[in-house]
Amino acid sequence: MAYFTDRHGRRPVYLASVALFAIGSLCIAAAPSFDLLLVSRAIQGIGAGGIAPVASDVIGDVFTAERRGRILGLIGATHGMAFVLGPPLATALTSTLGVGFSMGGIVFLTTIATLAYGVSIEYTGLALLPLVLCSMVGSMAAGRLLNRLGARNMVIFGFGLLTLGYLKSVVPQTGFTAFVLASVLVGIGLGVVVSGALRSIAIDEAPPAQRASAQGLINIFNAVGTLLAVTCISAIADFEGGGLTGFSFAYLALGLSMLVMLVVAFGLNRKSTDSVTEPTSSVGT
Repeated sequence: MAYFTDRHGRRPVYLASVALFAIGSLCIAAAPSFDLLLVSRAIQGIGAGGIAPVASDVIGDVFTAERRGRILGLIGATHGMAFVLGPPLATALTSTLGVGFSMGGIVFLTTIATLAYGVSIEYTGLALLPLVLCSMVGSMAAGRLLNRLGARNMVIFGFGLLTLGYLKSVVPQTGFTAFVLASVLVGIGLGVVVSGALRSIAIDEAPPAQRASAQGLINIFNAVGTLLAVTCISAIADFEGGGLTGFSFAYLALGLSMLVMLVVAFGLNRKSTDSVTEPTSSVGT
């Protein structure tokens, strides 16, 4: 979808993406078998894959560099709001209670809350509400600070919080309050990293004719990272014997991987990411 929008325009591809997502959602609801459910999910996924990068690319085309960060931050906050409102609404509509909700690499934090602190399965989703709410706040705040501090510094700050939060979550002896604090750090870090910072870097670094493709790559790597996080966490936890001990080892590995990303973030191009604070005419140079 990002490839097509660079060649056929933003509006028609965006409308097609929304339409595919809606059609896929309707087909999921009406699917008479699991096979057709998977096909419908694929249709929905194709549409979803075009919505975020095209919307971000439109922001790069329409808004000046001085206003871009705030608008991209609002997009990130909207995603956070969807995570807050979507699962409880779906639960209410389907009466499928106590299932909880999950988001990418944080999916097993609910398991730690249950194993370490005795949080019942029915309320594990609520245990992560501070994380999701802080993700929204972090995304909006990052958007406002993006022009002032630069995308590179925001990415470094975000991965720093993620490192601290995930490493803190593997020490259950500190109590449930400390666990909530760790989840708050993770939420703010997620909001900062996935909001406007990375997308602003892609807008600045990519040629205008390939901006949407660059946004699409961010979506692809986010999706791959989510799948790898869930797979690796479950594999490490199982290898270490499962239970609280296994998940503690898994999240220790996740925290260390965030530390690696923090180090890598220091290698981002200073000139391109700092250009958001310069006049619009210098952004393309």
